[in-house]
Amino acid sequence: MPQEVSSKIEAKEIIVRKLLSNHLFEIPIYQRPFSWNEDNFQALIEDILDAMESGQESYFLGTVLLKSQDSVTYEVVDGQQRLTSLIILFAVARDVLKDSEFKTDIQYNYLIQRGSVLGGVPDRERISVWKDLRELFSK
Repeated sequence: MPQEVSSKIEAKEIIVRKLLSNHLFEIPIYQRPFSWNEDNFQALIEDILDAMESGQESYFLGTVLLKSQDSVTYEVVDGQQRLTSLIILFAVARDVLKDSEFKTDIQYNYLIQRGSVLGGVPDRERISVWKDLRELFSK
């Protein structure tokens, strides 16, 4: 007898800090390559700064559609450009900040999921590219 597949779709608003610090993301092979350029980043930064300066409590970055792989890992179905851009911005912030506590906080809460030496679990990047192409990025 065939098993039933759950097709439950859940929509919710989530804070970027919570999204990035609690999940791992995989970019599936069917996604187009990352293509944002300097103009896209500039527009994103200006929009965020405008929202902050106007006192907005929240800012809508756009929709991110995720497919659960397990309790922590999600396949990015839509929103890869925005999600990857946010992670790049966190990496830039880490690199330009002088305070080592902030650098460490960004590194291990938003860019890398810290592993466990005792548990034999390695650190993992928050967002990973296509499994077949990872070697290209490590050279």
